[in-house]
Amino acid sequence: PTQIFVEAFRQAFDVEITLAEARVPMGLGKWQHIEALGKLPAVDARWQAKFGRSMSAADIDAIYAAFMPLQIAKVIDFSSPIAGVIDTIAALRAEGIKIGSCSGYPRAVMERLVPAAAEHGYRPDHWVATDDLAAGGRPGPWMALQNVIALGIDAVAHCVKVDDAAPGISEGLNAGMWTVGLAVSGN
Repeated sequence: PTQIFVEAFRQAFDVEITLAEARVPMGLGKWQHIEALGKLPAVDARWQAKFGRSMSAADIDAIYAAFMPLQIAKVIDFSSPIAGVIDTIAALRAEGIKIGSCSGYPRAVMERLVPAAAEHGYRPDHWVATDDLAAGGRPGPWMALQNVIALGIDAVAHCVKVDDAAPGISEGLNAGMWTVGLAVSGN
């Protein structure tokens, strides 16, 4: 939920960002998302006007520290799958297709989200959080490839990566998978 980025910037440093700005880096790991927000020209200009410098790694850490409790508290409010997902997954499973999931959320958030999504009927066979792998998250291929390994898939070229954000689409392409971008989603 993008509103949480707005709230975290406000709580940590009393800096305003818009919902439109908060959406720009969707799909990245959340620390990287905050970093990317700080590099947006309009956000950087407001930051420099207030602090006389661009955002630092310590600033990102402080915003992330404000962000995480908000995200953990609110994530289940946004756990309903997009229309058609449950039926689509059921049809894929009927064909013997395994379902892996990659997320820009860190594990602490996913541990709250996964059971809530399961209550709505969404249960991937395996999932990977953005902070699970030392190699990092999107747009690198690592989370998608971890799903391939965990699911015992023997040919990456047989995999289809579906995502609703540019970094996730890049992740699939970087992993050598068929890649489908969704235009209708929460992002």
